[in-house]
Amino acid sequence: MLYGVPALDLWVDMKPYMEVHHKSSDTVDKVDPLDFKAGSQFWRSRTYVIAQNPQPIAPHIDHAAVVKS
Repeated sequence: MLYGVPALDLWVDMKPYMEVHHKSSDTVDKVDPLDFKAGSQFWRSRTYVIAQNPQPIAPHIDHAAVVKS
């Protein structure tokens, strides 16, 4: 971000995060293939749309704003 490379930052509500997100018991054998494919397709399509859009997805922020966030 500091060098002008577009970046997205996922802000997560940390209060319930550990209850519903990754645990040490999460292993590849527990991945639902359909959910995995759906999630992959979603991000693939969003990435393509963003990359093809000539307009920026957000305003450019300066160094002070990057450090602050």
